[in-house]
Amino acid sequence: LNQQPQIPPGKVKDFLKLIFGFENHKLLSDTSHQSFYYFNNQLCKNKKLDHLDTSNLSGGEIQILQLCLGLVLCQEILILDEAFSSIDRSTQHKAEELVFNWLNQDKTQRSLIFTSHQPELSQLKAHLKYVMVNGALKLLN
Repeated sequence: LNQQPQIPPGKVKDFLKLIFGFENHKLLSDTSHQSFYYFNNQLCKNKKLDHLDTSNLSGGEIQILQLCLGLVLCQEILILDEAFSSIDRSTQHKAEELVFNWLNQDKTQRSLIFTSHQPELSQLKAHLKYVMVNGALKLLN
């Protein structure tokens, strides 16, 4: 998931039908759809994004939409590039919790890679942490 995700014009529900209609996603159970709405409710204060037009979504709502899809569709690895940059602090904390719950869910072997310019995100639990120093990555732990 990148910092400025692009979604096609139209209704969010049509975008979701498109995504969940892809052949490799058709195998997903109804539980996946329920999970998407659970994540949506957790992050949008019970505002249902699927009823909105994509052109009316804020940057934060687009990031939330993409994050909810990522948590449902990504089974092994999730790459987040500035994925919380347009989300308010309160929602960001909820999103972090959902991401780390996904990471540790069902004792599956999952991986998370995320980048951020927000120093407070470096306080999150991680097996490996790197920081960019003078154009080179430096291992912190």
